[in-house]
Amino acid sequence: LAQTCIPLYEEAIFKCRRVNTLGAQQLALDSHALKSVFLSVPNLRGDKISDRRTRAFRRIVDREMGKVVAIVKTLASPLDCLIATFKTLMPKGQENTHSETLTKVLYLKGLAKKEMQALVDSYNASVEPKDHVALDTKADSKFKRIFKFGSS
Repeated sequence: LAQTCIPLYEEAIFKCRRVNTLGAQQLALDSHALKSVFLSVPNLRGDKISDRRTRAFRRIVDREMGKVVAIVKTLASPLDCLIATFKTLMPKGQENTHSETLTKVLYLKGLAKKEMQALVDSYNASVEPKDHVALDTKADSKFKRIFKFGSS
């Protein structure tokens, strides 16, 4: 259940047009509430579920919601510490998805192209070459289509 629903929630966040600081704070509250609901699911049944299964479910919820919370906290952070926040909060061992996630976060912040490029350059200077992020025009049109930028 959690492995299916939480990634859909993350996807729904990325479908937003723009998220300002206040919106990111509201998303943080919503994410916490959603996590609480998921953690209460094993107790909803009348039957007693084994502690081992409950702990396993809790680990899955914590792992999946950890990614969402990291994204939301990055969205809420000011520009001068956005990259440091992103690198600190994103789950370790999944660096191959960080470049796409960072690009999506920058688009959600609604930054100008120059600001985005400056942040990407800052990120690239602090990671290994294999983990570099590139802003390219093909991806820009893809993200504009996904986020529906420029349309009313």
